[in-house]
Amino acid sequence: MSEEAEFDERELVKLTSVSDELQAQLLETLLADQSIRCFIRTWHSHAYDGIFELQRGYAEVRVFKDDLAGAKEVLGDFQRALEEELPGEPDGEAPESN
Repeated sequence: MSEEAEFDERELVKLTSVSDELQAQLLETLLADQSIRCFIRTWHSHAYDGIFELQRGYAEVRVFKDDLAGAKEVLGDFQRALEEELPGEPDGEAPESN
């Protein structure tokens, strides 16, 4: 069976939405490290000056349905790492810089 035929028979499902291109690239790399193929559908439109990004985020990340469980594990690890790396106080406010 060719890769094209395999693609046609497998259903893509939404994994998550991301807020910027960097998050999309990082998540794509992490998924690829686990042999999970993903597809990034960006909402950016030059003609509409990014208006859809305000409503939907930068992009939607989709994976094959049979990879969804593994992809959710990778996504959970990714989200935890983002939370740990973001500077801020317990109340969610960023620390003041001098």
